[in-house]
Amino acid sequence: MSRLWWGGVVALLLTGCGNDELPGEYFDLVVTTTENECTGNGLSYTDGFEYRVMLDGNDATVAVGEDVFAVGTLDGCNLSYTSLVWTTYLADGDSQKEVKWQIDGNAEVNFGGGGGCVDQADWEGTENFQILASEHSAISPGCLYELSVTGTWLRAVP
Repeated sequence: MSRLWWGGVVALLLTGCGNDELPGEYFDLVVTTTENECTGNGLSYTDGFEYRVMLDGNDATVAVGEDVFAVGTLDGCNLSYTSLVWTTYLADGDSQKEVKWQIDGNAEVNFGGGGGCVDQADWEGTENFQILASEHSAISPGCLYELSVTGTWLRAVP
């Protein structure tokens, strides 16, 4: 047999037997602005994300795909989490100005596709984007951008 064929079989075995998905509980979520103290641009933001939550006892890690963005705790049905501090550069006149922010989230969550915590969905909560520091002329430090976060459980990957 040729070495090329054998190499192909080995590559197939190495990639075909593994699970492409990372471990965790997956949720299909929609985030919608409920309050905007920061920009005065109204309540216009809506987007969808697939969150992945990994639990280790009561410790929780929250990710989008492979990117972990927050850590927190699960207390019964209540999941609370805080993100890393993020830095974003936004146009302000002719230059880019630094804005530092952090997310604090809190949700009632049905894990494992079960019920008992949330009636209408599997995830009902809020995320507060707190502006920690801002060089931008239109964004004040300390302002709050609040999002409603709701959605359904999708699957668990061991």
